[in-house]
Amino acid sequence: MSRIMEELIEEFMDDEKKESALRMLEDGKLSNQEIAKYLKLDIKVEEELEKEQKAAVC
Repeated sequence: MSRIMEELIEEFMDDEKKESALRMLEDGKLSNQEIAKYLKLDIKVEEELEKEQKAAVC
């Protein structure tokens, strides 16, 4: 597989994880740490997503 294709797939997966994290945050049943753990996200990424979500709501 070409490097460009690998990067596109990797980027898509990151976007999928971010979208999933946002849906989980909206649901409010899981902690930031649980979301990061289940989606294999760095906790810093998940915290940034939460900030973005809160900013969008305000």
